[in-house]
Amino acid sequence: MTFCILLLLFSPVCLAKDCLYIAHRGDIDDAPEESYAAVDMAIENGYRAIECDVWKTTSEEYLVFHDSDLYKLCGVKKDISEVSTKTRTDYPYKNTKYGIQYILTFSEMLAYAKENEIDAFFHLKAGKVHFTKDDLRKMQETIDEEEMQNNAYLFSSDPETVKNMNGTITNFRGGLNIRKNPDSLKIYADRIKNEHNCNFVIFRYTPGKTDDPDLVDYCHKLWLKVCYYNIDDKEDTRRLKTIGADMLILNKPVFVE
Repeated sequence: MTFCILLLLFSPVCLAKDCLYIAHRGDIDDAPEESYAAVDMAIENGYRAIECDVWKTTSEEYLVFHDSDLYKLCGVKKDISEVSTKTRTDYPYKNTKYGIQYILTFSEMLAYAKENEIDAFFHLKAGKVHFTKDDLRKMQETIDEEEMQNNAYLFSSDPETVKNMNGTITNFRGGLNIRKNPDSLKIYADRIKNEHNCNFVIFRYTPGKTDDPDLVDYCHKLWLKVCYYNIDDKEDTRRLKTIGADMLILNKPVFVE
């Protein structure tokens, strides 16, 4: 994954002084990732937001699932794009510790986030099928219907989906880049701000490289909020919060005050 544009509905909790902690795929220590159980565990462990992945299927539907195929999580060699809302119950998660869990739809996960009063970040992935502008409009309509405009986030690492996002969702935008040179990241921040009118940027956490206070300050001067991902250590969390990160996508609940 090289970069992505993030279209988001900005929540006022996302301030450096009140860093938003986001559960990567929900809390997946012992629950099926991106399932209701994973969301429940994330909330129980203190998260106020979750991150999950969405695929468009050949049946023109949107399913929440991390991998491009079902083998690791469901034990079946089948591409996620070939699953539909009608057939998804044929492929339950192998992990049954919290009861039988099935692949969720985008609308189901969005509604569950609303019910539990948490923010939801949806990573739009593309394999055999890409997200069109019409798909994005439909997803925005779903967000509007659920009244989650201030709590729902859409982003993608697929260039074609990114291109289709431009001008589709009229909310705050952002981007992601995993290059490790702070100077190149500043150039990237400039580009996504000026070319894509972004308001948000995500960096892969790389100790000693992307955790650069000057980089965070530079982004803030561009009115870009800053998020990091790939974090599973409390000291790393403390470090990133100290340098001004607005959001952190955590692999485990390593919170700091």
